[in-house]
Amino acid sequence: MLNILNSLFVLGAAKPTIGGVGDWLTSEVGTGIGVIVLIIGVGHWIAGKYGKMVALFLVGGLMFFISKGPERVFNGISAIWQMIFSSGS
Repeated sequence: MLNILNSLFVLGAAKPTIGGVGDWLTSEVGTGIGVIVLIIGVGHWIAGKYGKMVALFLVGGLMFFISKGPERVFNGISAIWQMIFSSGS
């Protein structure tokens, strides 16, 4: 009887893993930042505070890209740099 119980526990005992949580969390943090920035930005637009709105979108956009990973931010900056200062030859 004891062997049967042990085998049932072993068969049903898959080790839980949190492997995909990091990717999911990164995705949801970026989405949350985007939604918050959009709501506050629309509030500034309705109030006619366009300078604050532009600053919020710049800082919020930077926070969004940083939440996706620093390598994406640096790759985007380098792509813009190359587009502006490319030799064209």
